[in-house]
Amino acid sequence: MFSFLNKYPYISVTSILLLIILTSKKNKFDINNFKFDAKGNYPDQTFGYPVGEYPTNGKNSRLVTIGGEGNNWGNTTGKALAFAKQSEIFLGRNVLTSQKRDWLLTASGNISDHSTTNKIAYGIDLACDVPTGDKLIAHLMQWFDNDSYRGGKWHNVVKDGYRYNIGWRVPGHFNHIHVGVKKVV
Repeated sequence: MFSFLNKYPYISVTSILLLIILTSKKNKFDINNFKFDAKGNYPDQTFGYPVGEYPTNGKNSRLVTIGGEGNNWGNTTGKALAFAKQSEIFLGRNVLTSQKRDWLLTASGNISDHSTTNKIAYGIDLACDVPTGDKLIAHLMQWFDNDSYRGGKWHNVVKDGYRYNIGWRVPGHFNHIHVGVKKVV
């Protein structure tokens, strides 16, 4: 295994092991200090949140639901839940209150990212009061690399083939921040 040591005798086994250890730690995903990744390359797409079925009684689901295209709602689950995990890290508590549900339409008549009929989208809500929400949206937008948005209107951004729909301080969204991610087809 270490036959190259004959060629390079000045390299010790200890040095090699130390290099392996340092390299493995450098590449390890740190769930408490991670950057936004438009490709959604997160090792755990659920971020450790509980997984279960969505309710079929008109109630919100607090559980990660598996389904849709590719059993990850078109590769949107992890992208949306990254916002929830980043919120939890910032606030020191889990504020994820809603995910998939059986409601079809938004108040404005569009198909909701939360809807289980929307097979290529995932929507989440992050519970907060207005002062907390103002701080949280500023933090999330800095993390998301979009410092200018602070709420008051719907915000849509397309990154790497996915539309991010963010709502704060818009009608019906003064007690939570909405983050929806949808695959652009």
